[in-house]
Amino acid sequence: MNTHAYNRRTVISSILIIIMNLIELILLVLGIYLLLGLIFGLFFLVKGMHKIDETASDASLGFKLIILPGITLLWPIIVFKWSRS
Repeated sequence: MNTHAYNRRTVISSILIIIMNLIELILLVLGIYLLLGLIFGLFFLVKGMHKIDETASDASLGFKLIILPGITLLWPIIVFKWSRS
């Protein structure tokens, strides 16, 4: 076996392992972000929505379920807005 080919395979293997670990880390961070967003979103819908929009506090459950994904994704912006109100 050619040592250059063996070294090339070893290098490619190492690079692929690094890429897979990086992808796992990105997915873990994304999962934590979404979990925090969901927890905040549920809390916000129950306790804080009326401070940003008084008319939305009497909203139906259907409306709250529709806006929950948006709150989950944009929770840092909503936290900032909520803290300033």
